[in-house]
Amino acid sequence: MPIKRLAGDVISAPQLATVLGLRAEVFVVEQGIIANDLDPAIDCLATTMHYAVFAEDGEALAYLRTYPYEGARKIGRVVTAASVRGTGLGVALMEAVISAEPGLLVLSGQLSVEGFYERFGFIRVGDPYVEEGIDHVWMERLGH
Repeated sequence: MPIKRLAGDVISAPQLATVLGLRAEVFVVEQGIIANDLDPAIDCLATTMHYAVFAEDGEALAYLRTYPYEGARKIGRVVTAASVRGTGLGVALMEAVISAEPGLLVLSGQLSVEGFYERFGFIRVGDPYVEEGIDHVWMERLGH
């Protein structure tokens, strides 16, 4: 399944809707995070890049976004549908970002998946902290 790379001002309403549905399924339903996930100030900007894998019926299966953050690109909202976890879609998305955006990448990742990001050269910066009731770590990857 191909990875789509779409700018925030290009992603279609149906594509964004299915991405938001996936984000809600993972973050709200599975993890119990209570927050308004739609952030037009980030999601709809031309400088935001949405990386997604869609099924043939248009359903989002895996997703992440990047946007400018203090001289870097911040990766966020990394999600994979439960039905396709372990199939390599998350790895493919991370590899696509690293290939397309070779500069400094940063992220606020859940502590439980720190090892996933370490596989791509991310290193922890600072101590763990709690965000939305879940332990997180700040991580950075220097570009090549």
